[in-house]
Amino acid sequence: MQQDRQELIRSLYNEYIEMYAARDERLTTRFSNNFSGYTGSGDFLVKNSDEWVEITRQDFAQIPERLRIETLDLSFQDVSDDVVVVTAFFHIHLPIVDQILSNETARLVLIFRLENDDWKIAHSGISIPYSSGQQDEIYPLIAMREQNRKLEELARERTRELSARNHILWLNNQVLEQLSQNAPLSRVLDTMVSIINEYRPGMQGAVLLVSDDGRELRGCSAPDLSEAWLSATKCLPILEGFGSAVTAVLRGETVIAEDVATHPCWAEKREKALDLGMRASWAQPIKNNEGEILGAFTLYKRAPAVPDIHDLALLEDYARLAQMVIERSRLAEALHESQVLYRLIAENSNDVVWVMQYPSMQYSYISPSVERLRGWKQEELSSHCLAASMSPDSFRQCRDVLAEHFQRVNDGDMTGRFIHIETEVLHREGHCVPIEAAATIMLDYAGKPTHAVGSSRNITKRKTAEKALAQVREELANQLLFAQTLINAIPNPVFAKDCAGRYLMCNRAFEELKGKSPEEVLGKNAFDLWPQEVAQVFVEADIALLDHPGSMAYEARIVHRDGSCRDGVFSKAVFHDSNSEVAGVVGVMMDITERKAAEEAIRNMAFVDPLTGLPNRRMMEERLGQMLALAQREKRKLSLLFIDLDKFKVVNDQYGHNAGDWLLMQVASRIQAVLRASDIATRIGGDEFVILLPDVSNTEDAVLVAEKIRAFLEKPFIMDDGVELDISSSIGVVMYPDLADNARDLLHSGDEAMYRAKKSGRNAVEVFCKPTPDTEYVMRRGLQCNSLH
Repeated sequence: MQQDRQELIRSLYNEYIEMYAARDERLTTRFSNNFSGYTGSGDFLVKNSDEWVEITRQDFAQIPERLRIETLDLSFQDVSDDVVVVTAFFHIHLPIVDQILSNETARLVLIFRLENDDWKIAHSGISIPYSSGQQDEIYPLIAMREQNRKLEELARERTRELSARNHILWLNNQVLEQLSQNAPLSRVLDTMVSIINEYRPGMQGAVLLVSDDGRELRGCSAPDLSEAWLSATKCLPILEGFGSAVTAVLRGETVIAEDVATHPCWAEKREKALDLGMRASWAQPIKNNEGEILGAFTLYKRAPAVPDIHDLALLEDYARLAQMVIERSRLAEALHESQVLYRLIAENSNDVVWVMQYPSMQYSYISPSVERLRGWKQEELSSHCLAASMSPDSFRQCRDVLAEHFQRVNDGDMTGRFIHIETEVLHREGHCVPIEAAATIMLDYAGKPTHAVGSSRNITKRKTAEKALAQVREELANQLLFAQTLINAIPNPVFAKDCAGRYLMCNRAFEELKGKSPEEVLGKNAFDLWPQEVAQVFVEADIALLDHPGSMAYEARIVHRDGSCRDGVFSKAVFHDSNSEVAGVVGVMMDITERKAAEEAIRNMAFVDPLTGLPNRRMMEERLGQMLALAQREKRKLSLLFIDLDKFKVVNDQYGHNAGDWLLMQVASRIQAVLRASDIATRIGGDEFVILLPDVSNTEDAVLVAEKIRAFLEKPFIMDDGVELDISSSIGVVMYPDLADNARDLLHSGDEAMYRAKKSGRNAVEVFCKPTPDTEYVMRRGLQCNSLH
């Protein structure tokens, strides 16, 4: 869009917004006679400009004061020379307290059209996500005022709640102050309960606690209640009918007795309560953080009463505060007992327990067991500092470690609070004693370190044992080095795996085979190092060996680091740990690729025709036997073609045996080009070939293959020197099991049919048939001189 057009559209929008916000009457003159629009509070289309002017004036009359328009986003469209469109998103701020409209995003679409050299507003559509106004309002002022009224009511309610919270906070402070002074539990609870009557006149409170055996509820604090009531509630069985507090403990929930005279929970104590003027009783169970019931907090009134939400909140808050007081008091008692216990432990422990101040490094406490460790009595070391306890080297070591940990704590790293160090301390007799020290840095209320609490242990025996162990390890390492050197000298790959199949070790030959370092092998499994199909073989063999421990040998393929596949033989055995449990598998590989190649060469010499590369007569008879067995088992048919070359002797006599050999190789190649993958071509000697067709189901298909071979072989063979050799073939066809059901008969019948083809003129295909009175012994089918016989 051109800059001048963009500035024009912006000025039209700004002029509209300014007149609308200023409630300027001139805006009513800017609408086109052919106008349409949607109002923000309406859901219908206005198609009359006069009606729109009235709506605009109604808008200005409803809110005559200036509005504030907060534009969020603008987009312009230059539709044509005389039509432009503005889309705007903005907040509308009314000149009243507004929590609704000012938070919503309005969308305005304005279409300006040039009419008689003056830009007019042809369409206005505003969308504001608020409910429609009432009583023809343009803006929902009635809804806003109602909302403001509700907010004021909510503010008053929140003020009342805040006042209650402030009271609870003040009460908390009072209670905490007494707790900090180690005041007895009953005094703290009396302070808490006595404040209720001052805060809520007409209410009296009481705290009752569950006995240690859990069978009774005993009065603990009720400073504003009479001695007669205290005596009556001194010890209550936790059974139904003994009052609101007992029922709250039994049920574990708030119990409200609006009128003691009628409520069933007062059945056993009703008369006594009424005699003492108790008419309403509300009770809240006091529970610890684990949900265990500690007691009950109860509020009494001398007239029947139903608690409001503030009374219920007060009940819950005081019960929660009572919980804190009870638990803190009990915790203080337990802490005192534990301090006595820990001091007893520290003074009778073999380890030296100590407290060191920071940053002076001065001991403020050392347990009596220091005499066994260092020869000095406890009182003799009470004023010692760290430096006086160690040699200069040991002191520097400890000083640096402590400085690092204290600095980490000062930097906010709380893991630095925990210290562990091994060092030496001086004995009274002058020698050094090796120790192991563990300490925790203690913090003040601001999180800053103040001192360290720790213990030290004599580790002389352990150090002696470690030294002996180090010597054993050194000897073992030498033995392992010797063993590794020996294993690396073995030219074949050697390896060991654990029971999970992870490699534990390998020798240099294994590394060279895989082209990987020990770090790339150890910890990996077979699937990490070998192709999946190879790894699967290895894993299955390992599993079988682990299931039946012993040794095994098997052949498998090996993938060399260069990607080539080689043949290998594996010898594996299990090995055991110190507990005589099977710990894994150890094995050695031997590359037998060359041996297998030699075996294959020998096999080829026995089963393959060396001239044509086709199976020889021996392999043909073996394959034929396999095919016959399969065909018999699956009740299938197969066919045998017996081929003899015509005029082959002429080629040998005229051009020599080299030409004859070349011709036999070409014949083999042409025959294979005709056959399918499942068919087998063989040379059984001289110029005779046998073709096995295992997937032929009828004679016609077999004849079709034979015809293709015959036609292919009658084409001239051109030697490299340009000499053209012309031969043909005579082919006998026999079907299994129709005409022969064993290998000997198939070959004999095929040979008979081939002989018949030769006798009938050569270059022909003959099908062997059993003789009948109306047929010859052999039916002849063939082509001779490109004619079908």
